[in-house]
Amino acid sequence: MSVHSCQGPLHYVSQQSQVEALAQNIEPGIRVALDTEADSLHHYYEKVCLIQLSFGSHHYIVDPLAKVRVEPLLEKLAQCTLVIHGADYDLRMLRRQWGFEAHQLFDTMCAAQLLGYEELGLASLVKRCCGVTLCKSGQRADWSRRPLSPKLIEYATNDSRYLLCVAERLEHELRIRGRVEWHREMCQRILENVKCHNTARSEARQWRVKGWHTLKSSRAHAILRELWQWREREAQHADLPPFRILGNEMLVRLAAWTEATSAGDALPDFIPPHLASSVRRLESLRRAVEHARALPPEKWPRPSHVNCKQAPKPSKSLCEELKACRDEIAAKYDVPPQLITPSTALLEIAAARPHTCEELKAVSKLCNWQVELIGEPFLRIIRAHEHASDVSPASSNLFD
Repeated sequence: MSVHSCQGPLHYVSQQSQVEALAQNIEPGIRVALDTEADSLHHYYEKVCLIQLSFGSHHYIVDPLAKVRVEPLLEKLAQCTLVIHGADYDLRMLRRQWGFEAHQLFDTMCAAQLLGYEELGLASLVKRCCGVTLCKSGQRADWSRRPLSPKLIEYATNDSRYLLCVAERLEHELRIRGRVEWHREMCQRILENVKCHNTARSEARQWRVKGWHTLKSSRAHAILRELWQWREREAQHADLPPFRILGNEMLVRLAAWTEATSAGDALPDFIPPHLASSVRRLESLRRAVEHARALPPEKWPRPSHVNCKQAPKPSKSLCEELKACRDEIAAKYDVPPQLITPSTALLEIAAARPHTCEELKAVSKLCNWQVELIGEPFLRIIRAHEHASDVSPASSNLFD
């Protein structure tokens, strides 16, 4: 597909008759470039605000906020191979909002990773594959606002406009390097993960925000959980993403301060100005802080390992040898080590010490191509450690 063929006409689809006509134009089995724009940076209840499609040298902006039913269109798209850049988020949003399930996928970001590209962003791939420089000015736009400016419509269109061309170039390179099957497996894994993903917000774990482990006591964890619940309530009330109320780092810092201070103490000076300027919100935070301080021990969260069977701890030396082996294989094939074997999978392998490639795959949940690369080398290392006496646990920052 030539870059020139990417310059076809744009159609803004905002009426039901237009949705129906677009669905009729989609032949089963064709490749369709797809992207979505959501409003997660601006609203608590995020939603798909645009669906961008490109195929047959035409480009379409479908506006779900125009009160159109997109289900007829999605039914046809389910019969196509979707070309998406970083498909996970788009597919999860479409599934959550409309129950959509894709069956064939070509993920351009995944392809670029398998080819060892260092720059994986869409703009970088379009520049590399098509020689076109994309504008990035719409990345933080509120896509729920109407009307959309011509500049934002152009930005949204460009997210799908060049995808088929990029996919064609990447697929050609994958074929030359014998990695088409690797890519097919990884795309299938993405589809499976989207299907199995539980979209429900689990409060039992959601409060464990980044940095929560720096709080060492169960009381501090209880305080953090209460502050997280306060932030959720405020975010829902204001229909804002939680980070717009209070960032995770500040939430953890406030939990530590609350544990270290006494009832009645004034709120700390590090409370951000946008929060301090709201009398109602500041008062609700004061109440949440005092409530968190007063929680009795029986209301504190229990350590996650309580009542759980203790998992076997991997040998530190075995972890280091497996990591070195993985890194050597990754260098040989010019791909990121984490793509060959993620650190979590490596630790699981080291703990389980599988004896066969089948056992290794079951333990790690890796793709066939990954097991083919690491299987025998890993098993040789594990066999050499079978009678080792070193059982010291791997440190938590072993792979940092």
